[in-house]
Amino acid sequence: MIKKNIYQMSNRLHKTIALFSDIHFSKKYPEHILTEIVKNIETNKPDYICIPGDIIDDASVLTDEKLVEQLTQFLIQLSSLAPVIISYGNNDEVLLRFHKATYQNTTSFFHQLNDLSNIYFLDNSSVILGEINFIGYHPNYSYYKSKEQIKFENIDDIKKNIVPNYCNILLCHSPIQILNYSLPVDYILSGHMHNGLVPFHFQKIGNNRGLVGPYYSFFPKLSRGLVTKDKTKLIITGGVRKISNSSSIVLRPFNLFYPIDIDYIQL
Repeated sequence: MIKKNIYQMSNRLHKTIALFSDIHFSKKYPEHILTEIVKNIETNKPDYICIPGDIIDDASVLTDEKLVEQLTQFLIQLSSLAPVIISYGNNDEVLLRFHKATYQNTTSFFHQLNDLSNIYFLDNSSVILGEINFIGYHPNYSYYKSKEQIKFENIDDIKKNIVPNYCNILLCHSPIQILNYSLPVDYILSGHMHNGLVPFHFQKIGNNRGLVGPYYSFFPKLSRGLVTKDKTKLIITGGVRKISNSSSIVLRPFNLFYPIDIDYIQL
């Protein structure tokens, strides 16, 4: 089931962005999920599609040619409907073994996506499409390794990609620290929090707080929805796969209680 969330902004640009994150594609991935996403995008006809990270569950996916082909074809299908803008997530560059994550360089696969028509993988870089400047932020892996306890080390990579007189939209996988830097961007699109694992029927309770966040934190802030600071609007999408295949086999069945989140932002 897909839960469609609509954010009505200024409507100055008369453009719509489809936002979803945390696909966590992996072995034995439910095939219907990718099909449902494509059908939903096809029905709603956005002008842009933004995916701020965690496309894969871990780097082992990229060693399987069939999985790589399936994932690539999914992205190509999306790109036939609208430009697809992608940034890194923490799971996109790790190898998971027995729930232990180690860094894995996956830049080859992700950067090759730029060779495909209408797909833009942004690795501390930007692209102007129409009146919008899209920026993709990729913090150093040490940030995630610290469980997001240290500051961003390369925040200047965002600043140098901001273009005056455009609508600047930043894709930043994690929302946990990004508002601390008061960046002069109009929108920040994030994921990572998996909606705080708040069940569907309790969406309106607790504002932006969640129940459980990354690193098994409880009642995390900035877990879901819209947050405004100064002139910047942060939108935290709930995620496609709330409990990934790298999680405990005991927890995975709870995905039945969580819909796929796709947000539509009307600019």
